[in-house]
Amino acid sequence: MPTPPQHFANGHYDRQAAVEFALRYKDKSVFEADGYPTEPNNDCTNFVSYVLQAGGLLQSDVWKPGADAWRNTPDLFIFLRDTVGFKENSDPFYNTPNVSTPDPEDYLQLRENNAYTAMKVQLVQNRWDEFIAQNQNIQPGDLVFLLDPTHYAGAWTHVEVVTGWDTETTWDSKIVNGIQEPLVVDHSGRPIITPDKLPRSVGDTAGTGIQKVVFLRAP
Repeated sequence: MPTPPQHFANGHYDRQAAVEFALRYKDKSVFEADGYPTEPNNDCTNFVSYVLQAGGLLQSDVWKPGADAWRNTPDLFIFLRDTVGFKENSDPFYNTPNVSTPDPEDYLQLRENNAYTAMKVQLVQNRWDEFIAQNQNIQPGDLVFLLDPTHYAGAWTHVEVVTGWDTETTWDSKIVNGIQEPLVVDHSGRPIITPDKLPRSVGDTAGTGIQKVVFLRAP
């Protein structure tokens, strides 16, 4: 029976080393100052690949600087899941609340007092709380993939590294008391809550393009 390929330098993913690298180089200016190259259009994926390398993931013909699996988000996702053995959570988060369109005669009144929008925002918040409650086994060093179909239809468009847990929810959870939110780094600065740009209140349009979120757990 052939020996399975060795993907990690020490036979396992070094989560601590990966997270330490992510936190050290969370600011792009520090990353560049230490001689690491950036990718103008795929910098989050390039950064995450260096994080994975710091965690012991070995370069290969498929995954190395400049290769599609190194610098393109959808290719990295497929490589990690199908080749390295990262596990995708079974129930993704979808930012598509199932809210029926109100009757035309009621719509103007609802729009004026923001009731319809508030209802949709609340459903998104509830769904996110439920998604996080179901994924409390996520660990630092795991990855978060996000899809924004306004950029590339059906393809992952952003990836982040989990670096720890926040002690409070972004929103008041109606699912589990004391639920914790993952803190992530994506090369844009300090650790943030993920996803950091979902609609959090009526009139908040930031990040409304994010439609799908999954966690990818390291083996």
